[in-house]
Amino acid sequence: GRVVPEVETGVRDASKVFASSVRRAKDGKCPMAPLLRFYDDELGGKDADLTAKFATAAWWGGQGNTLPSTVWTFGLLLSNPEWRRRTYEEVDRHVKSLPGPDGKFDFEKLSFITAALKESLRLKTYSIAWRIVKKDTVMEAKSGRKYLLKRGELLGLHFCLRHMDESIYPQPEIFRPTRFLKETDES
Repeated sequence: GRVVPEVETGVRDASKVFASSVRRAKDGKCPMAPLLRFYDDELGGKDADLTAKFATAAWWGGQGNTLPSTVWTFGLLLSNPEWRRRTYEEVDRHVKSLPGPDGKFDFEKLSFITAALKESLRLKTYSIAWRIVKKDTVMEAKSGRKYLLKRGELLGLHFCLRHMDESIYPQPEIFRPTRFLKETDES
């Protein structure tokens, strides 16, 4: 709850960089042009500073999500003897031959670790996706109740609602990377 001046300055500086990049993205002179054009289009293309704020939030969110997601994944893998065994076997089998002759790492070979990352993101992500409603839309809940989403409103979609839905993920509170592998019939 307290303002940290260094963080506030960092966010302001990042937003300035993104604002400059938004202007260059319109000319295609920025490596982030496709992403920035997406944000700009979503926001109506009228305010480079607002687009920059969205881009800054996405960048800042990445700082707050990537490291914890990686730590959660390793912690969940290492705390279970079977998952730990499978992880070490996969790394021993594939990483020693990397990089390949072309100097690249083929992380596609790490299917179990990839599945574990997906599962930890499912289990431990409590982010909200913010979207602006493009047109008036009426949505109906299973109960039959209807909701009007008005054009221009900001809408928050909470990921954990689907991630913890038992009809999608049986026993959703359990860390089970095999949900994301073809070796199981679970979804």
